[in-house]
Order: sequence, then structure tokens, then C-alpha cells
Amino acid sequence: WYAAEVELHHDPAVESDGPIAGAFLAGVATAENEALRRAVPDYEFASCAVGVLGDNVTMRAVQSGTLPDGRSVASPVEVVFTVVGDEVTRMVARLDLEAMESLREAYQIGGFEIPAG
Repeated sequence: WYAAEVELHHDPAVESDGPIAGAFLAGVATAENEALRRAVPDYEFASCAVGVLGDNVTMRAVQSGTLPDGRSVASPVEVVFTVVGDEVTRMVARLDLEAMESLREAYQIGGFEIPAG
């Protein structure tokens, strides 16, 4: 459902912002999800709310779970997808970087590696 090229942005900005191949983005999203589920078996993507305004679909949720050392993690996330036709052409992810630190730790524990591409 990603376009061949997706304009990817984060707020605050990160090094990977800019145009990215849709297939590569899909691979990264899958690898991140698999790593989180390996490291955090009770991982949840909860309190999800979706809104639509024109070509933009906004998704808000909280990612949460328990790290192997027993610490609870919770990270709010908001992503605005711009949809043209039936493809996502742009994504803007608004992240709480402090809360994301624990999830980054979970990615490492779960063996996350950026897919080749």
C-alpha cells in the first residue's frame, strides 16, 4: 500500500527523512514489528484513533509493553499518512523521543536490523 516512493518525515526530524522506496519502508516496518514482538511479548499498539481529512489519514496510538528486565514502556505515536489513489505517498511521524528510547532498546534486544535495500 506504499507508493513506489514515499516522502518520509519525523517530528522532530531524523537523519532518514526524505524520499524512500516504498518497498524498503514496508520492509523496515515489518522488521521493527517482528523485533518488538520478540523482545516484548506483551507488546500492544493500543488506544488507537484514526481520523481522515482530505487526503490525510491521521493515526494516534500508544505502543506499550514490558521489557525483558521488567521495565514497562509506553510511547505515544502519531502518524499522518497522505494517500493518493490507493497508495501512501507521504508519512509524517510525530514521536516522543524520550519515550522512544526504551522502544529502541527493545528493537536491539529483538534483533532489529535495517533490511538491505
